[in-house]
Amino acid sequence: MSRGQQWGTVVMDRALAGNAYLLKARVQGGAFKGAVAELWRLRPDRVRVIPDAEKFIAGYEYNTGTDKIIFPREDVI
Repeated sequence: MSRGQQWGTVVMDRALAGNAYLLKARVQGGAFKGAVAELWRLRPDRVRVIPDAEKFIAGYEYNTGTDKIIFPREDVI
């Protein structure tokens, strides 16, 4: 997906669902371990914010219908 297409999906998600989410895919090994390598779109209708009294947001839950994946708050834009 190009940069323009990516931002097009962000604008579309905000207009249709009220929110847009991008997942930071990080490098798993090597010298750049932990660096952001890619941004992946998360469907806003599948994302639930996990609230926290101290941090405000503890993380994000992504529900695929069969699986629930918890992403840390620092990995979601």
